[in-house]
Amino acid sequence: MRNSTEIRIWMLRHQMTVESARRALGYRNHTPVSLTIDGKKNLRKVLQYLKDQGCPEHYLDLPKSMEKAA
Repeated sequence: MRNSTEIRIWMLRHQMTVESARRALGYRNHTPVSLTIDGKKNLRKVLQYLKDQGCPEHYLDLPKSMEKAA
């Protein structure tokens, strides 16, 4: 299960916001990023971005298809 609280704490500690992630990913609004962080969606683009920024993978609970690529 995705640990949204720890992801958000990690983001705060690294001066990252949902809005900054949204801008970096090119989304029109924050909803896809928020839903992915909350575990309601599995948008690989968002998960890969967080992983690339250094978010611990055990917080992200990556889908099996992404774990193989890791």
